[in-house]
Order: sequence, then structure tokens, then C-alpha cells
Amino acid sequence: MIMKKRSLYFFAIILAILFVLLVYLIATKDNNSINEEELPEHLKTPLPDFPRQEFVNFDNVGKLNSVHEHADIAIFINGQQLDLLQLKYQLRDKFVHLEERRGDVIHKHAIGVTIGYFLSTLGFIFENNCLILDDGQELCNANGNKLKVYVNSKLIDNYKDYEFFDLDKILISYGSGDEQQIQQQLASITDNARIFSKK
Repeated sequence: MIMKKRSLYFFAIILAILFVLLVYLIATKDNNSINEEELPEHLKTPLPDFPRQEFVNFDNVGKLNSVHEHADIAIFINGQQLDLLQLKYQLRDKFVHLEERRGDVIHKHAIGVTIGYFLSTLGFIFENNCLILDDGQELCNANGNKLKVYVNSKLIDNYKDYEFFDLDKILISYGSGDEQQIQQQLASITDNARIFSKK
């Protein structure tokens, strides 16, 4: 009889512990977890194994997995950094994409991938010497504002066709920023590509 009471007592303790654990898990559930219904359409469907014609320089892109490289990136518009962590910018293409759930590292899977190709996968459009963002903002050289692209702190021309490589640091800056602001933006670029390239 005493043994039976002890067994029931022990069982009750186990149930209580499990209940407390369940309540704790529910209470501390990751608030950043993604609801399937909130996913952008491109994350609900498989990505194709070929470079798409709507992307810039698609015909220069090599075989999938012909390289495995990473580059750091930052985009500033009128002094404000564009939030590339947004789901709408994540995993848009198999050949190049932001490192999963990050906004500071590009993951390149094929030779021939240019800055223009990458930006077009994000939904950005090149038109009349302007870069048009996915929300319709036009980044054109006008009214004292300039679109500048730096790779490894060097200003480059024709960035649309520039193929970037492992551990490159890319800054895309638009606005009327002076040299001091550009230097601050360059300094803000992370060094996280090294982590993913293990170098």
C-alpha cells in the first residue's frame, strides 16, 4: 500500500514537472518564428535550377555550385541602411542570395554572378541609369544625389556588370553624403563573410 502511494506520488511529481516545462516552452516560444501564411510567395515555392531571364547578366552565370563564396554587403539610402533582413529579400535565387536569415552576407553559388544580377534578384530594376528599388524608390544621379558603389573601399563604375568574389566588401550608397559619411558607411560593413567562408 505504501509502495502504491509512493508510485502515485512520484507519478504526480513527474506530471507536474512536465506541465511546468510545457508552460515554460509555450511562454518562451521564439517570437521570431515565422507563420507559414506570412511567408512571401517566393519562399513557398521551389527555386529553379537555372538563372532566370528577368535577372541582369543571367546569360553570364555559370553552373550552379561552380563556386562557394561569400561577400559582405551594406546598402545605404540617404544615410539610412536598408534592412536586408526582411523576408522579402531572403533566398530569392539559388545562384546567389543573402545568407539565410541574414542581411549582411551574400552567398554566391556560381561563377559569373554580378552585383547587378544579385540586386535584380531582390526585385531591383535598372532603368535609364537609375536603380529602382522594389518599393518604387528611384535612385538616380540628380539634385545633388549620387548612386555610388564601392568594392573593397574602391569606387567602381559599371557595377551592374561587376562580378564580385569571395570576401569582397560591397557598399551601395545613395544620397548627397560627403566623404566622411561614405567612410562611416564603409566602416560599418561587417566582416562576417569570413565566418561562412571559413577563412
